[in-house]
Amino acid sequence: MGLYTSSQTCIIVGPIFVCAALYLLIAHLIQLCLPPGQERVFLGVSPKTLGRIFITSDVLSFLAQVAGFVIMASGNWQGSRKDAGTAILITGLACQLATFTLYLVVLTLFCLRVGAGSDGRKGNQEISRSGRDYGFNPLVKQVIRGMWIASILVEVSVLLRLDLSCHELIHPVIDPISLPDN
Repeated sequence: MGLYTSSQTCIIVGPIFVCAALYLLIAHLIQLCLPPGQERVFLGVSPKTLGRIFITSDVLSFLAQVAGFVIMASGNWQGSRKDAGTAILITGLACQLATFTLYLVVLTLFCLRVGAGSDGRKGNQEISRSGRDYGFNPLVKQVIRGMWIASILVEVSVLLRLDLSCHELIHPVIDPISLPDN
């Protein structure tokens, strides 16, 4: 059980840190690439608050996943505790999926706003009163490309873990060691 528990813990914990980094990046890129004002507000929320909401939701989903995992392990991976733990784990994964999907919506809106510009020109090259040039520079484009790649991988990972957990709840995996000899 030790190896299984360790591997499952790494599978649960890994994406949480990637998500947190992506959430902080988008909050900072919004402030870096968009001029002050309403263009920085996404879904009625400022970038600073948006980052806090994403990270808080991610921490809560992580805690739910860990709680479900601990409940399953406390029941020796059998019986009603396993079922209850799996249900809690699925709830945490669903929360993480919802949060990350909302993040993808914000990332898409961000890319569209910066790409189109507030005045409809390609590549928002608006210059503020302080002389600051807002928009994508080549280095920011590389960061955004990396964010998209990581985001797609995280989304697929969460979807696969959710599917696996739901499938296991409905159709438990048969342990080949416990099969009778014929």
